[in-house]
Amino acid sequence: MAGVFVPNTTTSLYPEHYLGLNDDDNDFDAGSIFTYPTATATTTTITTTTPSPADDPGKTFIDACQRLILSNPHLQSLSCAFFPQILQSLASSNSQLGDSGPLLSSLKDLSIQTTDGCIPALLPRGVTNLTLNYNSINNNAVDNPLRLDPGLTHLGLESLETNNIESGPRLCALLTQAPSLKTLSVYSSACVFYQGSDFGFGPDFGGFGHPAGATVLGIAAHPPLPAPTIDRSSWPVSCVTVLKCKQPPYSYSMAFILDGMLSCFPLLVEFHGYHDWFPTIAAQLCQECPVLEVIRIRQKGRGCCSSKTGATSFAMSNGGLPGNPWKLPPRRLGDPVDDHVSRVLSTLSRLRVLDIPFGNIKAETMLEKTWVCLGLEMFRCQIVAVPFLNEEQGKRVHEIHEREAAIKNSGQQQHQFRSDEEEELMELSERCVSTRRSILTQFSELTSLKYLSLSQDLKIGKEIFDNHYSSGFYSGSSAATKLIYKSSRDGRTYIRYDDVLPDTLHLRLDSGLDQFASLTQLKYLGFESMDHRMGVEEVEWIAENLTRLKEVRGLAMDAYLGMEPDPENDKLVEVMRRLRPKVVLGQSFGG
Repeated sequence: MAGVFVPNTTTSLYPEHYLGLNDDDNDFDAGSIFTYPTATATTTTITTTTPSPADDPGKTFIDACQRLILSNPHLQSLSCAFFPQILQSLASSNSQLGDSGPLLSSLKDLSIQTTDGCIPALLPRGVTNLTLNYNSINNNAVDNPLRLDPGLTHLGLESLETNNIESGPRLCALLTQAPSLKTLSVYSSACVFYQGSDFGFGPDFGGFGHPAGATVLGIAAHPPLPAPTIDRSSWPVSCVTVLKCKQPPYSYSMAFILDGMLSCFPLLVEFHGYHDWFPTIAAQLCQECPVLEVIRIRQKGRGCCSSKTGATSFAMSNGGLPGNPWKLPPRRLGDPVDDHVSRVLSTLSRLRVLDIPFGNIKAETMLEKTWVCLGLEMFRCQIVAVPFLNEEQGKRVHEIHEREAAIKNSGQQQHQFRSDEEEELMELSERCVSTRRSILTQFSELTSLKYLSLSQDLKIGKEIFDNHYSSGFYSGSSAATKLIYKSSRDGRTYIRYDDVLPDTLHLRLDSGLDQFASLTQLKYLGFESMDHRMGVEEVEWIAENLTRLKEVRGLAMDAYLGMEPDPENDKLVEVMRRLRPKVVLGQSFGG
């Protein structure tokens, strides 16, 4: 390594006293050290000679990093791939790593690379936030997945972020090592399974190391299901209050690792998920985490990766789009509704935030289960499968009402004049209205609501010209919708987005919209992909009664590329802008 330069700048975007140390593909001649000090820091330059062939280039780089760290006694944040080796070197020549020593006593945030996925034994005592960058495959850790003394603890560690937890024993070990942990972030999971043994989060969850006589078979995205009888007595109970499971596309499934793991977190307050909303997860959150207040689920694709072929086939079998199995297709009318959210709302009484933008709540289930989370401040989920009348039925109901009104106004004696078919139709009409009113009544009881989104705030248009489904959003559909059409109004060609389905809520006064008068704290109202059926009267009511409103999403449509202009909707936009000019009329990008 020819030299190491530490720039001195007062305009850094990095935290105060931040230090980053790394190498480029293990080429230590290209090794580099970067710091981003504030005006209070001093410039530091370390120069070393290029190592001779007989020298160990790794040792040269580590020695340079060590000297740089020692020259910054007030270091608070450090990102260093070789920190464990540096600590070992310091420990062999310096006794200041003990509880009474001043070395690295200011260090709070530490990001390191680890070869075994474990918290280093020589962790400086002041570190509260630790990031472990661990690759079990590249480091052959599957041959020895747990090299640590489970009795070793770090009482000061409050936040742990790791990119891989491949088994129950490893999670147990991490929780045992950090008994004061408050926040745990897991960015993916690779699951080790063994021949002749139960899978990691089954009965052996609380153990350490391989089960006796087990043979490592490999890494799996879909492990065998755990045995039905699970002994949880040996599982650790953690003080973690925030759990973040981030599932990137084409990574190993996080859903299976959560099955059983949640029992370790009885004090959990926040759950952040970036994976599919499986029934087992919802059920376990309700059962194991009674004080949960925040649930945020990002669901941008279904499936998980075990191989290129397996990943695609699994994702497609779970509804992924052709050509892009990780993107959810638009919901189609008549699709079965997987409602795993209603149980959460009827069980977790302390819930404040429900943020599941691609989740579904079935109208019928919603009316059957009373919500107990009356302190809810944010609600983002879809209400679907609401009974509705199609266009022909709606016209027929209107004709019946007009006929009966004419008879009543004429003063004629009314007799039985409805046919059996008409009676059934009118009963359906009444059920549609009463269901919508009952649903809006439920929302009117959430008087602490500040954010309310009743549909996906996302127009389905980004892949509208994908060759796989150019004739419809989903090539597997037997009635694929034509996306390109010529308007009968002006003869021009437009794009049909088709993300608005009729089995959603109507935000109309005759459906109970006026009950929203109790939502005095509401600042955001979203209904972008909902068949809201609002008219001028409804928009005027919203503008006059929801006085704290800051943003409405679902009226403005000018950003939706190729969508046919709607004069009636333009009137609604004009009314809102006239009555509440400061309210933002937001919209998703539809191109």
